[in-house]
Amino acid sequence: MYQQFVLKKSINVNSIFTAYDDIKRFDFVFNGEQHDFWELVYVASGKIGATADNRVYELSEGQIIFHKPMEFHKLWSSGGTEPHVIILSFDADGPGMKRFENSIFLMPPDGSDELFKIFEEIDTVFDRRSDFSLQLKENYDEYAVNMLALRMEMLLIKILNGTKQTVREDHHAGAEIYRKIISVMNENIGENLTISQIADICHISESYLKKIFTKYSGCGAAKYFLRLKISRACTMLLNGASVSKISDSLSFGNQQYFSTVFKRETGYSPTAYKKHILIEGNRDTRR
Repeated sequence: MYQQFVLKKSINVNSIFTAYDDIKRFDFVFNGEQHDFWELVYVASGKIGATADNRVYELSEGQIIFHKPMEFHKLWSSGGTEPHVIILSFDADGPGMKRFENSIFLMPPDGSDELFKIFEEIDTVFDRRSDFSLQLKENYDEYAVNMLALRMEMLLIKILNGTKQTVREDHHAGAEIYRKIISVMNENIGENLTISQIADICHISESYLKKIFTKYSGCGAAKYFLRLKISRACTMLLNGASVSKISDSLSFGNQQYFSTVFKRETGYSPTAYKKHILIEGNRDTRR
């Protein structure tokens, strides 16, 4: 008798969105964004500042930060350097991906070579546009697509098996206040606080609050507070809460307004979002 052993993969790369490889000026700033897929940011040389939700870091050569889905993030040149930054954004699932959340890693010794090969495969399959998005070539090689997914999975596994680093968060006064502001937003997620009210709770002026948000997020404070509510709504939907319950809990006023805002921010209606995530989850379970 032969015994079957199911080879469950801990990481599955399903798709790729952007590929970015560039040396930035000392005054480079990339304003914040949020999306429902993963992003790997590797500092090949120089230094960058990075915001990840309420965390603020300065990263040096060889370090990697992963931004999990729906994590708000921003990048900028730091330390007067002209950093070489390599970014891959992709969709992936599997139990291993959880370990990348809220973490900084060191690129393994042969990781840079793997990253170079990944970009070679990308250029075989795609045309890279000026905005770093990808356009599939007309006569692309399906084998190269498979190799691209495998190389990305191999790199992610190598990074996980390498060195996870403890990087001190930025403790400058501005970064501390930024964390405080977001903490207040999370603690009052069910309220309709104005920016003036949030500033009062944090014992700062409204103008200073806006200045801090411009520096660390590139996003208005009101917009950020709304995105926190939408992120919480996503979690509540997947935990079985009704649209009515979520609308009331997060102070949207009525279901129709909540549904309109949710679709504007996520691209899905609440019902469609839940179906989409459950389908993805079932696909992962079947692997």
